[in-house]
Amino acid sequence: RLTSGTARVLTGAPGSDFWASGETGLMGVEVDPEFTSNRRIYTCQGTTDSSNTVQVVAWTVSADYAAVTRASDPLVGGIDGTTGRHGGCQLRIDGAGALWIGTGDAAVGTNPQDTNVLNGKVLRVNRFSGSGLAGNPFFNDGGNRARIFTWGHRNVQGLAVHPTTGQLWSVEHGSDRDDEVNRLVAGGNYGWDPVPGYNETVPMTDTVKFPGAVRAAWSSGFPTVATSGAAFLRGTSWGDWQ
Repeated sequence: RLTSGTARVLTGAPGSDFWASGETGLMGVEVDPEFTSNRRIYTCQGTTDSSNTVQVVAWTVSADYAAVTRASDPLVGGIDGTTGRHGGCQLRIDGAGALWIGTGDAAVGTNPQDTNVLNGKVLRVNRFSGSGLAGNPFFNDGGNRARIFTWGHRNVQGLAVHPTTGQLWSVEHGSDRDDEVNRLVAGGNYGWDPVPGYNETVPMTDTVKFPGAVRAAWSSGFPTVATSGAAFLRGTSWGDWQ
């Protein structure tokens, strides 16, 4: 938190290996709920490794706010970003301290339904180790699968925690149809499967192909409105927006 009337600028992030192309770059920043004691923040960003991936990196902020250093590099890596399209990537820490990561499908048609890859998913991980958490549907499998909470997403760019229930909600970009707001349910398939190739004419939630797919809580229909971020508003000063 900044002192009133004071602006402080962090320098040194996102780092010399930062990569931006098309819709992928520095896409998410989250502050640890115990920041006053552990000085940690988290970024989700494109990185110039061997295949231009999207990574979640943990950083430690100096006491004088003059510098940041990498604490976990990466905390979660291996999220495909090579196309520069649909990189996601939102971060949110819930009331229990779990780190949630919304990822994009990288415009690769097979990614959303492939539970061996991290793209087109919402991940739920330990914010210190990056490992999957008990309660995730594939937790006992270990590795990347243990991190997955939901799948069948196109491009998750918003995450919000309900202030009363603690329920996680996501906001997801459609193609030219069906931007969505989704309530996230463990093991839920949200029905995006643009194969063969990358067919953007198919429904965002294909209940013909996947009868058990989780239906959107809200859908824009056509035309879309490019819904992205999300937040719950509290307080009577918001009026009907509360």
